[in-house]
Amino acid sequence: MRKILSTISILFLTQFVIAQKGFTPKIEKYVNEYINTFDQSKSELKRVNTWYAAFKKAEKPSKKEFEGKLIGLGIEIAKENEMASSYLPATYTQNENKIAVEKINSKKHEQSLINDYAKAYFKNNTVLKKEPLYKTLSNDNFVFGATNFTENTKEIYVKGNFNLYFIRTYKNNLYVISINRNYNIWKNKAVTFYKFDLSLKNDKTYEIPKTATKPSKPKTPSQNLSYKIPNRWKGTNRLYHDVAIDELRETVRLLAQIPPYSNNKDFVSNAMSLSSPLTRDNVMNYISQLQFFENYKVELDEKMKGKIGYFAKESIKNVNHYAAHALADIFMTKKEYRKAISSFGKALNSKYHTAGGTRYIRCLGRIYSDLAEAAFALDKTDQGVLYLLALIAQKDRYSEYADEQLTAYGKSINLKKFKKSLILAIDSVEIKDELRYNITYRNQIATFEIPFLGTKKNIQIHLVKSDTYSYFENK
Repeated sequence: MRKILSTISILFLTQFVIAQKGFTPKIEKYVNEYINTFDQSKSELKRVNTWYAAFKKAEKPSKKEFEGKLIGLGIEIAKENEMASSYLPATYTQNENKIAVEKINSKKHEQSLINDYAKAYFKNNTVLKKEPLYKTLSNDNFVFGATNFTENTKEIYVKGNFNLYFIRTYKNNLYVISINRNYNIWKNKAVTFYKFDLSLKNDKTYEIPKTATKPSKPKTPSQNLSYKIPNRWKGTNRLYHDVAIDELRETVRLLAQIPPYSNNKDFVSNAMSLSSPLTRDNVMNYISQLQFFENYKVELDEKMKGKIGYFAKESIKNVNHYAAHALADIFMTKKEYRKAISSFGKALNSKYHTAGGTRYIRCLGRIYSDLAEAAFALDKTDQGVLYLLALIAQKDRYSEYADEQLTAYGKSINLKKFKKSLILAIDSVEIKDELRYNITYRNQIATFEIPFLGTKKNIQIHLVKSDTYSYFENK
């Protein structure tokens, strides 16, 4: 009987916890303790406490009253940055059943503009409306990261990908508190307090995609299948690893003399047939050998380590990559695009090993740019657009090139439909793991690698700051 009662109690408590949503006593305690870790004498903390007190007195907002966009300010307090606080110009946008709270930081705009905006905010609305950032926030018609919201008796509650938002209203102002979604684990992550004045409301309709990860396919085609990315290598043979390609030849010829590779007749035959140094001009004569080394997994055997030097050990790691990338370049030169795409895929799977991260990123960018060209050549424009977006997000030497090509393509098709698809694509960004993310364009979903850039927000910021987005933003 006791076991049954215990089971019932556990089930009841579990259901109660699951049913609880919003600013629970546990979250309130967390926020109280978080605030108390900072110097309360600072002006920013005094404002935080004033807003927090108003939030506690506040009520649940009327959904209809706050539809549209509100412009306001956020105050972020962050243990992880060892800083008391920072001011963040912000917007609150509500459309139908979705809400987005967006903030501006110094990664997107000059810190001086942010400081001027914050000073004006605490003066009056007339002064604030003259600030450049206010005009930027007011005129931005597109909203990213909108999330469905739920309600309880006290507030509107939003469970975003990374943060939780609690929304209440008090005396003509909307108050929002944002904490990390995993606050019980990441205890030092920032807590942000927002205040939005209802008198600073813009009632026009904003583009909040109804389906971020599954954008609907337009009823009429918006592709221009005749658009082609120009060949940048006319009059020359493509070869990205033009210096390292002979390193491949030397490495496999060395391995052909050492077990277990010396015991494989096909390996020895293909390796020894590479008798002359490989160059940009003659590598096309060795397609069959490159195809063998593209597919034959070359690894450093434990027994071999003592028989070869350091540089040879490093070169072994790149045999498969060099062979696949060289083949892809050859097929691009020959306009055999399907074969090129296949070899590029193998080159990506056999990662380029290099001591310098910059060299790796540039190799990755070159592959993405060539894949975009191949996709457009085969009239697979949606795939091509995805590669160009990935290049822009990568923010490296190929980003400007991708921006130019994507803008040119966008101009060649239905502007409104392309703009809508572009917005949906940016909003669809989802982190897959530490170094990869997914992005959707129209009916195509692709996974890309972005070294040293692991957040959804950073990827979206690079895309929003692109020349392509700027051009189509007001079209």
